Amino acid sequence: MKTLRICLLMALSFLPGSAVAAACGGAEPCRVEMGSYHLAMPSELNGPAPVIVHFHGYGSSGAAALRNAQVVEAATARGYVFVALNGTPGPLAPQRNDWSVRDGTPPWRDEGAFARAVLDDLAQRYAVDRKRVLMTGFSRGGSIVWDIACHDPTGFTAFAPASGAFWRPLPETCSGPVKLLHHHGWSDKVVPIEGRRIPGLPIRQGDVFAGMGVLREASGLGDDLPQSFSFEGDTLCRLWMDEALRLCLHPGGHSPPPGWMDQVLDWFERQNPAG
Repeated sequence: MKTLRICLLMALSFLPGSAVAAACGGAEPCRVEMGSYHLAMPSELNGPAPVIVHFHGYGSSGAAALRNAQVVEAATARGYVFVALNGTPGPLAPQRNDWSVRDGTPPWRDEGAFARAVLDDLAQRYAVDRKRVLMTGFSRGGSIVWDIACHDPTGFTAFAPASGAFWRPLPETCSGPVKLLHHHGWSDKVVPIEGRRIPGLPIRQGDVFAGMGVLREASGLGDDLPQSFSFEGDTLCRLWMDEALRLCLHPGGHSPPPGWMDQVLDWFERQNPAG
């Protein structure tokens, strides 16, 4: 975190005075009308930077997401601006930060519109590449990434959720094809691959394989059979559409696999090369 703050201050030193006065980063949230976010900057800005927009897990925060140095520093080291959004309390658990996931309960915030408002605000502060915007999320944050990818993907280049998928009822269809890489733990008991009922609440997680089927239908694939497979250490992946759709399973539980961010960025950069 200390390194990230130093990098942020170095970047700010080249901004106009009015921008510096409105600066934010690290533990200090940036604010837009619909909510707030935290950010970490790369050490150098060589032209417009690609952006990662990240949704934290249930009950967490953008500030906590920035403390995951393994993930954040892997992104900033490769020149990405890492943006960690803040959830808001929802009706099912008013004391915990959550996302307005399509799980059969009434929505309370348009999370896709919120993420776009954050990108608009970020673009007023820094030179960013709006053609290379990767949306990531973990657990319940991964679920909202699936929702946005399916229903409201405009303004985002690709999607990489982990350990969270659609909730039931699953969408019958999506707005169109998207680029999405999903990671899930084979031994995940919090969000099992098949989904589960949440005790005491009227909501139920969806099945990851069924969700991938919805995305394949939206992509117009005539065959569910993967076009190819890959084996990266203990992680096994199934690929469709020249890997624009990719499902990867690792042997762990409710967490991304080691080296998750680098795996995601390797995929993202193959799909969306710079320049």
